[in-house]
Amino acid sequence: MRRINRLLRQTELHFFLFLLGFVSLNWPILNIFYGNRPESIIAYFFSIWALVIVILFFVQRACGAEAPESAREEPF
Repeated sequence: MRRINRLLRQTELHFFLFLLGFVSLNWPILNIFYGNRPESIIAYFFSIWALVIVILFFVQRACGAEAPESAREEPF
């Protein structure tokens, strides 16, 4: 688990994931799904969207684990 946390904290991985998301929503990849039924491109958009949300959740959890416990506590 520590390996995954260290990997998710790296800036290089963040940049790579950004590029991967950018390319997956660009013309060459979208053109693959365009010839099929319209439902397939909508399903592709929603699946990419859900995948991005899940990856961002795990990245946030890994980066948020760096903060000390006292900083995470609410002041009230």
